[in-house]
Formats: sequence, structure tokens, C-alpha cells
Amino acid sequence: MRFVRIYRGICNCMRNKKGDLVKNVLSLIIAALGIALLVFAAYKLYRVNVENEGENAKQLLDSIEGKIGNLKDGEIGRFSMRGIKDWNLVVWSKEDARRPDKCYFNSCICTCKGDSTKIKDVCQESGICHNLDFVIAGAVDFFKAKENAFSEEDVIKDIYNPKYYNKYAECIDFKGSNLAEILIYKNKNYLGIINVKEVDPSHPVYSAACQK
Repeated sequence: MRFVRIYRGICNCMRNKKGDLVKNVLSLIIAALGIALLVFAAYKLYRVNVENEGENAKQLLDSIEGKIGNLKDGEIGRFSMRGIKDWNLVVWSKEDARRPDKCYFNSCICTCKGDSTKIKDVCQESGICHNLDFVIAGAVDFFKAKENAFSEEDVIKDIYNPKYYNKYAECIDFKGSNLAEILIYKNKNYLGIINVKEVDPSHPVYSAACQK
């Protein structure tokens, strides 16, 4: 009888341990499935966000190209456009050796997201670029301070003039998704685009936003 009790006790103990083990395994499986679902959901949200950003960047580019096409030669157009956070608008002339390879032998306009100090590589790898039918083209942030001797109209017609170099940064840098004031000027084989930014005259903002 004593052996029977011991045997039954051992069996009950083993059954309890086996039951606990099964419960633990099931708990681990459920936890793993929960984590996998969370990771999948996060990935899907990330993909949706990336795709939406890319579509918004393409729409911005299409909108700017449409406005360029509607301007007459010698006309300056002033437009309010919603930027895209952390994206840059970049324009290269066809004679600029620094332009991305995807521009081939043409001037081009691109929207690109990434390290603005390596904007050429960023635009080449993941930017959205369209060719332009202008020999000389450029886009800059223009910092409008009270002491500026130059107006935005001066700069937009002669973007590459060295006397303006300390007044703008190469390319247009959208830090936020707020409305941006964009000026566009075209004349024969020239295209200029500037983003006017009001600044405090004492604030040192003239460092380059993008390094081509």
C-alpha cells in the first residue's frame, strides 16, 4: 500500500509538472504570436507612411512642374505650397557635374529625403527626379532679413551670382509640413526657384542646408 501511495504521488507530481509545462509552452507561443503581430502591424504602418510620403513628394514635384509650365518667359510666379517634412527640393543644371547619374545629360529637379550633406547620393538612391528643358537651373532657400540689400526678385533671376552666396543655402529644405512661399522664375534657358524664409537679422542662418 505504501508503494502504491508513493507511485500515485509520483504520477500526480509528474502530471502536474507536465500540465505546468504545457501551460508555459502555450503561454510562450501566445506571447511570441503577439509580438509577431505587433512587429507586423508596425511594419505595415511604416510602409504605409513611407508610401504616403513618396506619393506626396511626387505630387509636390508634379505641382511645381505644372506651375513652371504655366509661367510665361520673364514672369515670376509666387505660390503657397505645403512642404513635406524632412524632404528637400533640389535642382541641378545640365552642366553641373555634381548632379545624380539618373539625371543623365539633362538639368533635373528632384525631391529627396535623407542626409542633406550627401544630397547627390540621397537623390540617386531614393529620390524622385524629372528632367528639365533648361540649360541653367537652381533652387535655393532665401533667408529674408531686414538688412538684406537684395530682394528675392534679384536672387531668383541670378541664383548663381557669387554676391548672393551668403544669403541662401543650396536646395530647398522643408523642415516641416507648413505652407512654404515658393517663387518660380523662368526665362528662355534659365529656371530659378526660391523658398523665401523670414529670419531675425541677428540669427546666423546662412550655412548651406544641402551640400551637392
